[in-house]
Amino acid sequence: MKSEIRNTYRGKMLFLTDGKTEIGCALEFGIRVSHLSAAGMENIYYEQPADCSDGLITEDGWKLYGGHRIWNTPEDSTCNCPDNDPVEYELLEDGVILKQKEEPWRHIEKELRIRFLDDGRIEVTNLIRNVSGKAIDTAAWGVNTLSGGDVEVDYLPADVVPGEPGRYVSLWGMTNIADERLTWSDNHLSAKYKPISDYFKLGMYTKAGIASYTNKGQKFELMFGTEHFGNYPDNGCNFELFMHHDFIEMESLGKVIHLSEGECAAHTEYWKIEKI
Repeated sequence: MKSEIRNTYRGKMLFLTDGKTEIGCALEFGIRVSHLSAAGMENIYYEQPADCSDGLITEDGWKLYGGHRIWNTPEDSTCNCPDNDPVEYELLEDGVILKQKEEPWRHIEKELRIRFLDDGRIEVTNLIRNVSGKAIDTAAWGVNTLSGGDVEVDYLPADVVPGEPGRYVSLWGMTNIADERLTWSDNHLSAKYKPISDYFKLGMYTKAGIASYTNKGQKFELMFGTEHFGNYPDNGCNFELFMHHDFIEMESLGKVIHLSEGECAAHTEYWKIEKI
């Protein structure tokens, strides 16, 4: 693995590559993985304009930025805690650990552990540590904010139990299940980015545990856990899809667990990106 710190319009970033895949981690805000590509190719992550003209900023100073970020339940106004301070990092022989100071609104600490694997995948562990002084129930998950592109996911049912549902789909607010960006087929969902403003967010449980995204001559595969009845958030969802006028988000969700003071919730994704 090779590493290099570069000065960019977003400040200093740590770039890592194994010769197949390149990632770039923001050092002056975050935690964010702001760059992901096959080696030598264009970034597939959404990059928020420097003037935040997309409007995705709060009065308290939270910014979307784009890229990969750590999320956790419950989803409320305190999710958007400003994370504009520098992050700490520790280089590993095969990756990096990124650490964020305590979020004062939620009293949690976030940590991202990234490792390049021999099979060409990247192991990404999203970690939430409870430093609130009391027990909490929460789930860690990863949000990947991507620039346009198309998403494919198999919504394979859980192990079927006679008389019980085997598929779980959650729809948010104004989401239209007949949205023109979607194509449903047997056990499969395709989503095609279009620059329209209609609100769309959908969650599901899928036993397949994999979603793919194509754009800029590259294919990105996101792999995640599939434990049935694993107490996933949002009525049993381990995958969620959000579409915005400017980008698409693929989210993989960990299980909700009970954390005492000092305990951690961890959720691991595996990434694979290739030139097509």
